[in-house]
Amino acid sequence: VNQMAEKLKNIPDIREDSLIISADKDSMANYMEEAYERNSRTLFNECVANLSRDAAFMLVADMNKISRNPERFEPYLPAFLLENAPLFHSFILSTQLSVVNDRLSHIMVLTYKD
Repeated sequence: VNQMAEKLKNIPDIREDSLIISADKDSMANYMEEAYERNSRTLFNECVANLSRDAAFMLVADMNKISRNPERFEPYLPAFLLENAPLFHSFILSTQLSVVNDRLSHIMVLTYKD
């Protein structure tokens, strides 16, 4: 767990159109709060707002964006998702890592875009 915590410190805080990557607790809380408070209730914002506030890492991305440049996401996502990203272009991917009882817990959710 300590090794993972050290690696998380090196993750850059990225916020772009249809993409959020963060391992900074304050940034994650701000992103979630903004997504929740925004007047435009987009599906992407809903995915961000519904993540756990206890997460140590979050990545929310439109899979269409990932499929255009999968190499950029190699440090964050399993090879299966990257190799098959075009198959998932109709989804938003929400991932988070948390430490629960000194164990790493991970969640990945694919939300279908209408």
